[in-house]
Amino acid sequence: MVIAGAEHSNADYETLIAHYNIDLGVVDPPAGLDEVAKDLVGRLFMPLLALPRFWIAQFPRLMWHHQK
Repeated sequence: MVIAGAEHSNADYETLIAHYNIDLGVVDPPAGLDEVAKDLVGRLFMPLLALPRFWIAQFPRLMWHHQK
């Protein structure tokens, strides 16, 4: 999972750097992101948002195995 995340994020590294305004970002880091950079950052965090739903969906199955 860690390797997959690193490979996924590394693929967009150059594009993210090219679309980040360091002069604005020094004062207010989110302000340095243009629309392309915001989209890239959003896509990087999407797998993290799905993770809790995965574990919530697995909880009944895990509890059933625990009770046996």
